[in-house]
Formats: sequence, structure tokens, C-alpha cells
Amino acid sequence: MILALRNFELKWKVSFAILLILRVHLFSQNVYTFPETRKVNQIDTIWGRSVYDPYRWFENTKSSETLEWLKTQKKLADTFIGSVSKNLEDYLTHYYSIDFKRVHKEGKYIFSYMYEDKDQTASLYYRTWDREPSFLFDPNKLSKTDKIDIADISISGNNNTLALTLEKMEAIGKQSDF
Repeated sequence: MILALRNFELKWKVSFAILLILRVHLFSQNVYTFPETRKVNQIDTIWGRSVYDPYRWFENTKSSETLEWLKTQKKLADTFIGSVSKNLEDYLTHYYSIDFKRVHKEGKYIFSYMYEDKDQTASLYYRTWDREPSFLFDPNKLSKTDKIDIADISISGNNNTLALTLEKMEAIGKQSDF
């Protein structure tokens, strides 16, 4: 079970990273002018088969044409990487505090969390399979000075009583107080 959970978490993190990179890439849709790449009419015969090799001239790594082409490609790549890294920095600065908690089923209910504000802890919502999520509990209403987080939930066998484990969030971690 722990291995399956770790694999799920890893897959989720990798998927999120890929989506983040794609999102940043979409932000950086600029028109780039790529260097012209000359093609030559070079045909080699390998084991009795003709193999077309239009970029044979690249094999001469000391030629001025190859060096100029590489220099232009590097300049283009640096421009692209600069724009992507700037967009990524802006994106992460804006969304740095997005946090996700697992959605899970307890009894006949499905519980989920939603962050109303990046500086607060998540509120608890519940639903059944046939209903939209409904607000249940906001730990931010418990204290105006402390950050309180929902650490765990448990529901009774008859689905009538819900128990919450709450934690007081400290500057260097969590401390269970409730």
C-alpha cells in the first residue's frame, strides 16, 4: 500500500511538473527565426542501399559555415531559455503557495479541501457521488492569530459523526494541539 501510494504521489508530481512546463511554454509563445539549414545532395551506398544524407556538411565541425550555424542556434536557444525561465519565475512567484491535499472517501462521503486564500489553510468540503461539494468546516475561523490545519478526519460507522484532528501550524513545522 505504501509503495502504491508513493508511486501515485511520484506520478502525480511528474504529471504536475509536465503540466507546469507546458503552461509556461504556452506563456512564452514567441515567433523565432531559425537559421537556414543548407541541404546537400549527398547519397551514400551502405551495404548495397542508397542512403540520402543531406546534412553531411555538418560533419565538418571546423568549417566556418557549421560554426556560424551553431552560433546562430545557440543565440536562438539562449533567447528561448531566457524567456521560458522568466515566465517560469513569474508563474512560480504568483502560484508558489498552491498546495494540494488528497481527496478521500470516508463512509458514504467524499471529502476534499480547498484553499480560499494562499495565506490560509484549506477548508473542508464533503459530497456524495450524486451531489456537488458542500462547505463543511474552515479551520481559519478558529483563531485570528494562529494557523490551524486539518490533519486528519474520521467518520463513524453510521456516517453520523465526524471527528477532525487539527494541528496548529508553527513557523518550523506542525504541532498537534487538539
